[in-house]
Amino acid sequence: MKINLSTIKYFALNRANQTQRQNGFVVNPFAQNQRDSVEISFKATKYCATQDFQIKDIPNLYCPACGLVMLNDKQIGAYIKDIGNKKGEELIETLEKYEDDSVVTGKPSRDKTGFGIYRPYKKEVVDLYKELARENPDEDLLGLTKIHAKRCIEKLIEEQMVVIEELQKYIELHYKGDEKDVLLEKVDDYIKQIKGESDETFARKKFIVAMRNAVNSTREKNEIDAITNKMPTSENDINSFFVKYARKAESSKEIATKFVEQSKPTAEHLRPKNAGGKNNLANYICDCADCNQKRGHTPFTEWLQTLPGFEQRLQQYIDDVRVAIDNDELDDEYDTYIENIVETIAEISEGEIILEVPEVLNPEKNEAAMRRRKNEIEKLKAQNEQLIKTKEALEAEIAELEKYPNFDDVDEHREINESIEVINQEIEQLNQKSSQLEGAKYRLRQELNGLESIVKSASAADKPSLQARYDAKAKELEDTEKEIDRNKDRVGELKRRKIRLKKQKKGFVASEEAIKTRCEQFRVLALKIKELRERIDRLNYIEKEAILLDRIAECKNEIFEREVQNNQIIYDGQINPSDTTDFNKYNRLNDLKRTAENILKGKDCKKFGANSGQVREIIEMGRQSIELQIKELARLDSVIYFLNLNEIKAQQSAKEKLEAKLAEIEEVKAQSLALQAEVAQLCGDMTEDEVAQEAKRLQQETRIISDIHALSAKRNMLNHLKKMIRKNGIQFKKLEDYKNLRNNEYEEILSFIDVSNVF
Repeated sequence: MKINLSTIKYFALNRANQTQRQNGFVVNPFAQNQRDSVEISFKATKYCATQDFQIKDIPNLYCPACGLVMLNDKQIGAYIKDIGNKKGEELIETLEKYEDDSVVTGKPSRDKTGFGIYRPYKKEVVDLYKELARENPDEDLLGLTKIHAKRCIEKLIEEQMVVIEELQKYIELHYKGDEKDVLLEKVDDYIKQIKGESDETFARKKFIVAMRNAVNSTREKNEIDAITNKMPTSENDINSFFVKYARKAESSKEIATKFVEQSKPTAEHLRPKNAGGKNNLANYICDCADCNQKRGHTPFTEWLQTLPGFEQRLQQYIDDVRVAIDNDELDDEYDTYIENIVETIAEISEGEIILEVPEVLNPEKNEAAMRRRKNEIEKLKAQNEQLIKTKEALEAEIAELEKYPNFDDVDEHREINESIEVINQEIEQLNQKSSQLEGAKYRLRQELNGLESIVKSASAADKPSLQARYDAKAKELEDTEKEIDRNKDRVGELKRRKIRLKKQKKGFVASEEAIKTRCEQFRVLALKIKELRERIDRLNYIEKEAILLDRIAECKNEIFEREVQNNQIIYDGQINPSDTTDFNKYNRLNDLKRTAENILKGKDCKKFGANSGQVREIIEMGRQSIELQIKELARLDSVIYFLNLNEIKAQQSAKEKLEAKLAEIEEVKAQSLALQAEVAQLCGDMTEDEVAQEAKRLQQETRIISDIHALSAKRNMLNHLKKMIRKNGIQFKKLEDYKNLRNNEYEEILSFIDVSNVF
């Protein structure tokens, strides 16, 4: 049993339905926020720029993709210096010398191709330079380039015009009116540049970008790109190579650089950057620039299928890097590189490539590896338990959804939506394919028309071969037309199926919309009732009204008592109501008393020009005397009468204010009664609590329906979790098999694993 050393990611699952990617890790697609999502990985995730990837500096490392030796900067410099400005036989011998990689490695060659340090296309270029050196023994690389470039110009123009003609035919077929004229005019400008009839020099990249920008839709841009990218380049066409560097190169060393620049090691992302792959050591292997460029953004598993023997070469690459790590040629952060890369490759290949981790021979690094793996096992143990719990929680959540009374209907509606989406995608793909086939059909008809006239005018000797070519093209045209018809039939069938599904969908949509509408109605109703109830509570008119009535009654009683007392005083005839002498004296004494109290409170009598203590004593004696006089005056009916009049005015004013507030409360009371009537009308036969409960029930039902529509994502996640648990179990087994983990301590740690009951 082999292990997949995969990165294990733990997903804390709930009911949100979004997938996010953060820092290159897949996070919980059901998390409502970032806190709900937990991600665990044992791989080193430290950022590492591609230019800082130290493995590129290891000498004599072989590319795991093509199997050819890679040259670091120092080795490339030595090669260029060796080639120098050599000529004739000396140049030929030097170029041939490097067709054996042992020249640079100092070890037996692993190369079975005969390319040596060169990449396949550059080997063709080198072979041509050897022939040219025999013909021109007095010329160095630069001279040979200029000589041969003269022979290549016409051939290059022919190759370029083939692409131009294909582009013109495409434009003629797919565009009309002013748009076609503008595009053809732009192409004519580039024809003049290619043929040297323009002041501007033809530039391939500029041509590709300009033609792409001249059209609007993505589909058109892609189709234009497919044609313009056929324009030959110095990296794939010998004629283009010689013409370009005859014009641009300034020395033979510059040309020699081009022979080996594709042999340089590069940092290759195992997960492509456009698929979320990050710049870190756990995502890099080292391959040559040629293979890196050829791979592009191809997923690892597809790339793997195009390279026979890739797995064996990867294992050799791992073994070579282990030697460099053991020899302390790399920084300490590379100590875990091997384990991380083995883990990443196992994960992205889904267990198809399981590489062996070479034994650590350096004692110090071996001890560190033992500690790391011990910690790794402990983490893996805890994580496996958590993964199983998470899986069980998701299974329970799905089972709970399936209990919904109308589950089958909603699930069928969901499946219809998914089917319609799949149909739309297939129709779009078929339409794109049909468009390409129409273009091919047009080109085939043009070729057949040309071949027909050639066959008619051909000699008897040439006629059979030309006729066979004509028949082959006619058969190709027939097959193309049949494929176009099949595509059209398939599109028609898909559209009819889509119509049937949409008709079937209508009933489900109406049912779900009715639930959503009722849910919204009750939600709004519950909110309005709550708002009205809060307003009624804020009014609180009953308590306020009682308080005001009590206070008004107190004012009336006080006024009545004062008026009775004054009437009695007047009736007794002991005062003259118009005589205010005593009352004025009473008020004057009160003013003096307040002044004395204020002075005493100030605690500073020095401003009076006498001893402070004596002054305070005099003032206090005066205050007491005034207070006795005030008390005497307060007993006089003439003073009581006027005091009562003042109090009656104050109480009368207070009563009027309270009555005004009471009038406002009456308005509030009427408003409150109206609100209560409105609440009663909104509720109908239901109580307020029943309305709130119904609103809550309907909201829950709509959430369940939404979750059922997202059920595919949850089921996919469940399958993913099961796969992760399976990989986890395999990883335990692999750790158990490591040569440097065979002691009893680690066997005891590993003994807990039992994944037989997971499925």
